[in-house]
Amino acid sequence: MDNNEIKDNLCPPATKKIKIDNFGIKAILSDDYKKDIELMQVHSCQLESKQQLQAVIKELALKLPHFQHLKRVHDRNVLICPSDDIKETLEQHLKLHQISDNVLKALCRNVNVIEVPASSAKLRVQYEKMSKFWPCKFHPDKYAESLQNGSNFTDSQRAYHKRMAELLWKLSKDVSKGQNVGICVDPRRPSIVAIAGEEATAAVISIA
Repeated sequence: MDNNEIKDNLCPPATKKIKIDNFGIKAILSDDYKKDIELMQVHSCQLESKQQLQAVIKELALKLPHFQHLKRVHDRNVLICPSDDIKETLEQHLKLHQISDNVLKALCRNVNVIEVPASSAKLRVQYEKMSKFWPCKFHPDKYAESLQNGSNFTDSQRAYHKRMAELLWKLSKDVSKGQNVGICVDPRRPSIVAIAGEEATAAVISIA
C-alpha cells in the first residue's frame, strides 16, 4: 500500500448520514468506572420509634460524620460508624465521641453489623448494584454515562473510527507483516498525523 492509498483512507467520511452496521465502539474509562463493588462492615441499629430520628441524626452528623455517599437512615435503621473504628465496645466508642446519654442509649439497642458500599457510585449501573445493599446517594453524570454506553459518538464519528480500524488492519497485514500498527489522530480536524509499526518493522509514515 503506497502513501496515496493510505491518504485516501485518511479522509473523514462524508457529512451525510451514514448507516452503521453493528460496529461496536466505546470510550476507554478508568478502573473507577469498572471496578467491582467494595463493601465495608458497619455498626447499625434499629431505633424504637421515628420520634428519635431527628435527635440521633443531628448528633451523628456533628460527631460521627461518616457515610457521605450513603443515606444515614433506612426506615428506622441507622448507620452508626464503620466497625473498624471501634476499638473496644460500641458504647465506649460513642462515649469517646461525646454522644449524649439519650442518643447513646438509643444507638446501643438492636445493634447489628452489616455490609454497605464503601465508596460512591460513578455510574447508574454501579448505583443500582450498590442500592441492593443499602440506599445510596447518587448524582447522575450524563457525560460519564454516555462514555460508558457509547452514546456520545455520532454516526459520523463511528464511521470514522471504523475506517481507522480497517486501515490499521490493512497496514498490519500488507505493510507490517502482521505486526501491531499504531495511528496518531488529531481529533480537532479530524486527521491522521502519523502512523507507526512495531520496532521489528522500523516503519514510520508521517502524514503532512
